[in-house]
Amino acid sequence: MEFGASIFFTDYSITPAELAVAMEERGFDSVWAAEHSHIPVPRRTRADSELGKRYYDVMDPFVTLTAAACATQRLKLATGICLVIQRDTIQTAKLVASLDQVSGGRFLFGIGGGWNQEEIENHGTVFRTRMQTMREQIGAMKAIWTESKPEYHGELVEFGTIMTWPKPVQKPHPPVILGGAFPWAARRAIRYGNGWYPNAAAGLPQDGAGGRTRSGFSAGHDRRGTRGSGQAEALPRPRRRAGQCQPDVGSPRRDPAEIGQVGRLHPPAAQLRDAGKRAGLQGGRRESYKRVTARPTTDRRRAHMPQQIRAVVVDPSVPGRLAIREVGLRDPDRDEVGVRVTAISLNRGETRRALQVAEPGWRPGWDFAGVVETAAADGSGPEPGARVVGILPSGAWAERVNCRSHAVAVLPDAVSDAQAATLPVAGLTALHALRQGGLLLGRKVLVDGASGGVGHLACQLAAAAGAFVWGHVRRDEYRAAVAEWCGERVVVGRELSAAKPHGPFWLILDSVGGSSLGAALGMLQPNGTCVVFGVSAGSTAAIEGREFFATGGTRLYGLTLFHELMSVERAGIGLRLLAELIAANKLRPRIAVETQWGEIGTVAQRLIDRDFTGKAVLHT
Repeated sequence: MEFGASIFFTDYSITPAELAVAMEERGFDSVWAAEHSHIPVPRRTRADSELGKRYYDVMDPFVTLTAAACATQRLKLATGICLVIQRDTIQTAKLVASLDQVSGGRFLFGIGGGWNQEEIENHGTVFRTRMQTMREQIGAMKAIWTESKPEYHGELVEFGTIMTWPKPVQKPHPPVILGGAFPWAARRAIRYGNGWYPNAAAGLPQDGAGGRTRSGFSAGHDRRGTRGSGQAEALPRPRRRAGQCQPDVGSPRRDPAEIGQVGRLHPPAAQLRDAGKRAGLQGGRRESYKRVTARPTTDRRRAHMPQQIRAVVVDPSVPGRLAIREVGLRDPDRDEVGVRVTAISLNRGETRRALQVAEPGWRPGWDFAGVVETAAADGSGPEPGARVVGILPSGAWAERVNCRSHAVAVLPDAVSDAQAATLPVAGLTALHALRQGGLLLGRKVLVDGASGGVGHLACQLAAAAGAFVWGHVRRDEYRAAVAEWCGERVVVGRELSAAKPHGPFWLILDSVGGSSLGAALGMLQPNGTCVVFGVSAGSTAAIEGREFFATGGTRLYGLTLFHELMSVERAGIGLRLLAELIAANKLRPRIAVETQWGEIGTVAQRLIDRDFTGKAVLHT
């Protein structure tokens, strides 16, 4: 059995360095630093309970743990817990990696979603969705820790490609320990963590239920204190099947010599182990830390083992770097539908990442169409048997997926699965880009890359809105395809500036960047808008500033689709509109490649090589 101690470090407690040295000398395994940024006054959450002074006096855990790291050689340093939902995702990832570097790989990342609603909301976080925010934050941090050019596109956490160092010493990253009460925190640990940090005050599992089993407390201290003072915490720890208690080291300053005299294990290790077994949980190894895994059970209150499905994963050992492998699929959340996927579509962004920069095991895929097998438990979304189209932040290239009900739309009978699969990223990007132009009736619109996945849909949607649409392509062989929806208004040229004689334009859509973006900004009419949503030709553009601002009222808008879906309109609304336009013969997706998903590697490389125009659709 190994012991760790939890403390609220304050300006009147024992110092982090003193405590860390004393603990290391006495053979302790780890020190856990609590976190609260502030306590709002007055407080509605648990307003009838008295909070100790340490709650609003506590120091920042990354600062105190750094001091502890510099004073020790072996002691592990843990946040217990870090309120990640109150922190910036990218900066916190850097803090974790930096502390892991400074400590030589001794950091444990204890996290939790918090309980103090006012404190959380003061940081701009929505309390109701904080657990989803935390899950996406950790997914984003894992990408930052393990990839040289990470990007993340979730519903609540989103950023484009970045570069940030250092990376953690521990590979693939420091253990992520989920803090909280049974069963929910344990299920989160199963889903995306490396261990579980039980909340003793909320009870430990007994006979399959969340029974209230008191944890032990320090000798000579009463039980009036809450977590971290006068009460130890049950804690699953390295290389054992038992829980672990944290002895109280309290908030007040104390003599380090006392540390070795406090702390006892209660409940016994066997009790924790047996309680976990009765609750349907068993211990598992991941690196050197306990990971809770679920046993199959018919009790709906308990966690389930993920079902096995086939999905496309990044595998550098195979030609094309993409392979179909068996992976686990978790149970859907309450607001998710379970969908059997029938068709998927490839987009350049996800495909480039998969073939060029993604780490082994990453699961690409945004677009899918399929049939609902499991309705959302909260009653939202379509019923089983409904044909749907949907979008995911990643992992859509699979036999089955779980998707938020607001990110799917039911398909009209006249729309095929292949047509539907082209819509999520390409169609929604075109739709949101055109909306930046407002009323388009009688306006001049220029679409760069008009033969591409987004471009060909944007031309059609703009024309349907009553705009005069010019489509720009760089090769004459693409003229005929674009002429289907632009008529004679097709511009061919290596540079977008070839369209200048036809301007100025009310709205210009650019996915190329580089010199094209600079040219676009010089072709806007007064109060016109340029929307940029890609940089396939280069991320640096030279802009003629005088030409841009002297026109008057011109605007440059950077569009990232997943940001639009979070802040402007949910995906299901736009997908339903696009599908209805197909059914009404007002929108015709151009499918250049349609085959089985076993050809994923070959088709992906052809897309990157620009071997075809339009969309590629694969059937599962």
